[in-house]
Amino acid sequence: MPSINVDLNTVLARSQAEFNKAKDEGDQIVARFTAENRDMTKEETDALTDAQARMADADKRIKATRSWFEKAAANVNPDNAPAGDGKVRNIREYQANVRKAGQWATETRKETSNDAEQREAFEQWFRTGQQPAASLRALSTNLGGSGGFTLPVSFNANIERAMLDYSGVLQAPVDVLTTTSGEDILWPSVDDTANAGAAIEENVSAASVDPLFSQNVLRAYLGTTGHVQVSNTILQDTGIPMESLLSEFLAERAGRRMNVRLTNGTGNNDPQGIVTGATASSFSTASASTITYANLLNLQHSVDPAYRASSSAGFMFSDVTLRVIRSIVDADGRPAWMPAMSASLADGAPGLLLGNRYFINQAMSNLGAATGTRIALYGDLSKYKVRRVGQIAIGRSSDLGLLTNSTFFVGFFRFDGRVINSAAIKSLANA
Repeated sequence: MPSINVDLNTVLARSQAEFNKAKDEGDQIVARFTAENRDMTKEETDALTDAQARMADADKRIKATRSWFEKAAANVNPDNAPAGDGKVRNIREYQANVRKAGQWATETRKETSNDAEQREAFEQWFRTGQQPAASLRALSTNLGGSGGFTLPVSFNANIERAMLDYSGVLQAPVDVLTTTSGEDILWPSVDDTANAGAAIEENVSAASVDPLFSQNVLRAYLGTTGHVQVSNTILQDTGIPMESLLSEFLAERAGRRMNVRLTNGTGNNDPQGIVTGATASSFSTASASTITYANLLNLQHSVDPAYRASSSAGFMFSDVTLRVIRSIVDADGRPAWMPAMSASLADGAPGLLLGNRYFINQAMSNLGAATGTRIALYGDLSKYKVRRVGQIAIGRSSDLGLLTNSTFFVGFFRFDGRVINSAAIKSLANA
């Protein structure tokens, strides 16, 4: 076979150029919609997703090539390729080396990576923009050089906990599915609660009674926190815990954004909110500003007992609506709302409502809203499926703040939501 020279420096330079081109395209898209203070259009979302995919592909080739260089320099190349000139003489040898180098790099990361190292590297990147590749590796779905990195475990945990504080839907016992990629997921569901067995005579064929099957599609809609502008003077002040401040800013914004869409999303190129997907009961409140004991009982019993028996059954409404509910009593003066046995009567929370838990969702409409507005939910809340793709990706850019001596941070997240069995969750409308 004839000899073939492959210059790894050329391969590396070409891959880096492809990465930079895709990154610049992504940066331009982000800069455009953040400067205009609006959400991305579908075309921009598709273009950004494509740029991220090309960046991920180029980044894999860059890492594999650099890993080969590192192994060659350390003279641990299993194929004993030349360490001095960065070249191999045979294309098959090159391909085998790159594969082995990639495997070696992965194994090395597993052996040396820990949260303390990641946190230190993350702080360095956060304050200075420098990228210590030995401790922190770029995400495959972010904005690269001026973009994001894998978050330290403790930082990501703080983000997740803080997001829960701002999301009534995620606090409820909904079913959350986390995936590593964002392709569509087909999720079947079945409702057989209306069917029952029947008695028949001998030699008579049994009737065909089919359960109601349906198929739901869980997608991955892209959301953003919007940018957070931070003074470079503050970033240089190491006495300020900027990591915790950043997690608070981004988590609050991401949590509120997700909660609004997971509550009221239309389901049309948008997550389907739990309020949108619930079935409307035939009941409404006593008046525009009054909800009664009977209203709550009617809502609760509009749901089939099979779903009411679920450990995930509960109510959901806003805090304004809860304030009114806590004053409701039955005909004998007994309150519909009761404090939990472990809660003090002074603050009264957490408590139970008609024997079930309840969850506060500030994205829901309040009692007193327009006629027909859904102001309360009840049912098996686990029948609402939330799909999330990975963790939040953090982007960093000093270019946008050059003239103001500041740095911009932005978060991106992908998610969807859908009621997979609308009979399991019912809504109460305002009169």
